[in-house]
Amino acid sequence: MELLEKREDLRSQIKAFWQSGITWTDKERAVSERLNKIHKQIIEIELLDESKLNERIGFSVCGWSERHGYFRNKRFLADNLEAAKKEFEAAKKESDIFNMRQKELDKEGITKEFLSKLSINNLGSPVQLLPNDEPVKLVKCSTGFWVAIDGEILRDKDNSYLVISNKEALIGRARYLLNFQDEILQHKIDSEIKRLKKVTDKALDEALDKLRGCLVYAGKIDPVGFEAIAHSIMKGDSSLAVDTVDYNNKVEAAKEIADENTQELYNKLLHQKELEENKDYSSLYSFLIQKGITEIASFDMNNQTEMNALTKFFHKDSLEKTIIEIKSSDHIYNVAKFNVEKTNISQNV
Repeated sequence: MELLEKREDLRSQIKAFWQSGITWTDKERAVSERLNKIHKQIIEIELLDESKLNERIGFSVCGWSERHGYFRNKRFLADNLEAAKKEFEAAKKESDIFNMRQKELDKEGITKEFLSKLSINNLGSPVQLLPNDEPVKLVKCSTGFWVAIDGEILRDKDNSYLVISNKEALIGRARYLLNFQDEILQHKIDSEIKRLKKVTDKALDEALDKLRGCLVYAGKIDPVGFEAIAHSIMKGDSSLAVDTVDYNNKVEAAKEIADENTQELYNKLLHQKELEENKDYSSLYSFLIQKGITEIASFDMNNQTEMNALTKFFHKDSLEKTIIEIKSSDHIYNVAKFNVEKTNISQNV
């Protein structure tokens, strides 16, 4: 009797470890080893007890597990077929409960097909665990996910970390994707705008380098610092033996190109660079990336993805309303939004 009580106590400790979601240390592993040792002793005693049956029948039921999201076997031991049937009925009742739950989820639009498109290995955050709840973030743990709000892991009434199952996490993510589509779209647009700005900044730096080089060779701008030293060496002003032919050719070519318009363009672009985050990115993107043509995108009439994105982007009731919406936003915002719509359609999002 004492061994049985010890086994139950150790089992309770192990269960508490799993529920808390903690990472096992030597302490927890030692409890598991003690449990295995005592369990082995009990089995040995029961095998020698002639008053007990030494044979039991193993049963296995295979079916779709709504809790786990895949086909699995439920294995158990029973003394006879009648006892096995009771185990089966209990398993079936559990399945029926989850089927009823799925009907409720279907009403929200969280269908099995939608859930099957989500991966627990690449779940993402945030999630909406219940309808009308505020979104929360998840942190992966050994038994599922912890729930985090404002960077703090939630705890239950026993002060253990609150753990939700993989299934509940999938449902929460699906609910968030359905109910917060506008916020998700805007987040993607903001990320795309950042990318387009980086592309524009890189093009601006390259344009300024080329314009400055041209103006310096043409004598319109005086070189400074290391630039002045390099030009002095290339011109042959130093004691170093250099071939000045290449330098003179660059000077002649620059003089043919550089004029007042070149100087004015350089000054305008330099001014934009000095504005840092307050640059006119829409104008710069159009000028540097689109060669001065203000267009949201170019289209391939034979590309169905691009045509679908075009239809979705210009979704207003009339051309007039569409033009009003486009004009109400920055050019770079419109480009970013179209790129996101195009990506969503190609990924079937």
